[in-house]
Amino acid sequence: MAADGTVTIKAILDAAGVTGGIKQIKQGLADVKDAASKVTFEELKTGGANATALSGSLKGLGGTVTQHVTMPIAGMGAAIFKSASDFDTAASKMAASLNLPKETAEEFSRIGQGIYTNGWGESLGEALSYTAQTLKNTSGNTQEWQKDCEVVTQNALVMADVFGADVSESVRGTNALMEGFGLSAQEASDLMAAGMQRGLNYTDEPGDNLSEDSVRWGEAGMSASQYFSLLEAGTANGAYNLDKVGDFLNEFLTSLSDGRMEAGIGAFSQGTQDVFRSFQQGGATAQDVLNAVVGELGSMPDQYQAAQIASETWSSLGEDNAMGMIESLANVSDTFGDVDGAASEMADTM
Repeated sequence: MAADGTVTIKAILDAAGVTGGIKQIKQGLADVKDAASKVTFEELKTGGANATALSGSLKGLGGTVTQHVTMPIAGMGAAIFKSASDFDTAASKMAASLNLPKETAEEFSRIGQGIYTNGWGESLGEALSYTAQTLKNTSGNTQEWQKDCEVVTQNALVMADVFGADVSESVRGTNALMEGFGLSAQEASDLMAAGMQRGLNYTDEPGDNLSEDSVRWGEAGMSASQYFSLLEAGTANGAYNLDKVGDFLNEFLTSLSDGRMEAGIGAFSQGTQDVFRSFQQGGATAQDVLNAVVGELGSMPDQYQAAQIASETWSSLGEDNAMGMIESLANVSDTFGDVDGAASEMADTM
């Protein structure tokens, strides 16, 4: 494959075994030459050991040429024309589904071809087309947008191969990280890959969960790596599935604004109340309140009282979730702060 991701004829010949077969053909020619040097014209007419050897060498050479050149090239001819047809079809679909100029659609098809020939996906552009529809070209820079689409698509296809993850959900989750937390396509892909590797796919839903619940915490000022650290802590401490953790975190934010937290804050210490009042005045973050409130729940001597407070403050989600999971979300260290290169390393390993 060429540096720009396109497939060269030489690469196709190498893959089909023609290049290696040429070595065998050279050896076959040498055998014919050697056998021919030992047979006389008279032996060709009357037969004999040398004539038989020459005949065998010629037949062997013919078989080698048929096996390593004639048949592969005939098959490649059909494959090359099919590839060209697929490329045109992919470009047409891109142009139609995304309302793109012909040149931009063709460039997307070349990107799709590069992903496909690298071994990811089952077509030149279906996954890429979905990604392009999901990731908005907010900067107006078409080249950067296309590169982002390439990175996100390939990582989604790799995660599908490695973990059986749904491609469209992975794309939506990655897009949520980009939009909600301001990550680049590569940063979001690395975080998704690292999360998968560390078990956040244990119920096959990280992409769906992120697209539903994560953006609000990004808007509240939390970093994406810290959010992933909370998800990991919750799943390691009794959450039935990842969705339970995401739903609780989402409900916690809602309780800060709909009056429930304010109504129940009197059950907490003066220090926790001060953090909440500071949040109301813009001096503390939602994460500061989470650490204070949930941290104090875990230190209450009467765990029945703690469960009652959780139930009243977060409705059914306080009841559905084990207190161990809720309490594990306080003062969580950022364990996903250094995941650069996780996506490309995973792809290289595959």
